[in-house]
Amino acid sequence: MRPARRAVVALLAAGVLLRALLLTRRSLWFDEANTLAVASAPLTDTLRLVRTMEGFPPLHYLLMHFWLPLWSDPLLGLRLFSALCGAAALAALLPLARRLAPGREAFVLALAALSSFWIHAGQDGRTYSLLLLWALLAARLLLDLEARWSWGRAAAYAAVSAAGLYTHNFYLLFLAANAAHALAVVRSGRRRWLAIPVGVGLLYLPWAASLLVQVRNWSAISVLTTPFSFGQLLYLLGNMLCDTGFLGFAHEGLTRVLGLAALAGAAGVWLRRGASEPSRRGADFCLTHVVVPLAAAKALELALGKPVTQTRYLIFVSPFLFLWLAWVCGRLEGAWGRLARAGLLVLFAAGTLAYHAGGALVDPRLGALAESIRSATAADVPVVHLDAFYYTPMRYYYLPERRHYLLDPGGRNLNWGALPGYAAVPGPEAVARFERCVVVDPQRSVFPSRIGLASGRDLVGKERP
Repeated sequence: MRPARRAVVALLAAGVLLRALLLTRRSLWFDEANTLAVASAPLTDTLRLVRTMEGFPPLHYLLMHFWLPLWSDPLLGLRLFSALCGAAALAALLPLARRLAPGREAFVLALAALSSFWIHAGQDGRTYSLLLLWALLAARLLLDLEARWSWGRAAAYAAVSAAGLYTHNFYLLFLAANAAHALAVVRSGRRRWLAIPVGVGLLYLPWAASLLVQVRNWSAISVLTTPFSFGQLLYLLGNMLCDTGFLGFAHEGLTRVLGLAALAGAAGVWLRRGASEPSRRGADFCLTHVVVPLAAAKALELALGKPVTQTRYLIFVSPFLFLWLAWVCGRLEGAWGRLARAGLLVLFAAGTLAYHAGGALVDPRLGALAESIRSATAADVPVVHLDAFYYTPMRYYYLPERRHYLLDPGGRNLNWGALPGYAAVPGPEAVARFERCVVVDPQRSVFPSRIGLASGRDLVGKERP
């Protein structure tokens, strides 16, 4: 086996290992628990719950509905599926890197394998790792179509694009980048290309009415409050380079500095690019798939009049950011190029170390919390939550045999009435009738520890800051 091939195999293996490492170490978190609740419901209820509880399309939830029963531990099932999608994304990136950054594919693969942003997505029981995979497959098919048109390839691209739209609504922004690229480079046979959006639209049509329902519900269920400003753009880019979103002790300013440094350095080299650069076309493709989705996200936010963007919603931007940075490093000669490549690898490796360290330092250890409740009280003692963040994980995974009630949903404006099972948020009068209850208080606003015992009447009467 040639050294270059051995390096690629080693990087792929390392990437898979990093996605499997400590896969179930972190506690199930709020959004993952929502996925578990929706996917575990009877199939006839799943689509209704997706429409009323979530802002995403149904594909990931339907896949989880059939996938989770194969595993005795649903936490493992949720995250293993994402890890497998993450491993497949690495494999899908390799041929794309050979097309867009020839001679630099090992470096691109090293960035992706070490990426804390991708590892985080690959260990999160949500839809983002699957979203990344669809984008990489679609980009490869688009380049194949550009090189040689065939109706079979067009049908495959349309099918993958529809699957992406059924996975996340923001996939439409990725398709906008694909359309911008096609308009710029396709010179002949443009009419037949119009068949692709028609096909995608027909495949997506069954969900269109449900999408309108979700858009109407968005203002009620969305917890996003940060507008997509220039500072948020820098945070988004920095987070893709070194994922700090899960670290409670990480200052956002540091992430913005990383984003600013990457943007300024790459833009400086980009402006010095040669007009006859052989790989310029690949770099243009990557830049289009960074700039167009970001601009479209800002336009969408302006149109809706409220924040709608998170970094993970735009995970399909990250591979093209990595590819573009590889092109930039290739433009730097001698020691500067080696220093830039080494610096990026160190940054990405540090992000991965911080990601796993964050799991040990800031994890709430909900499994241990559930065991302490079991050991301290009888099974018929209900659990009252003063904060929504632990509510769904404890109710649907860690302590499902207990009755759980949410006294104060706070800022998490989920459609609590749509949760499968009994009523989610009882009134104060109902809580006051509890003779004794376990109180889960993550913010320690009432008790000195995260759990305490109280009567319902005393709990309703307590004043919280």
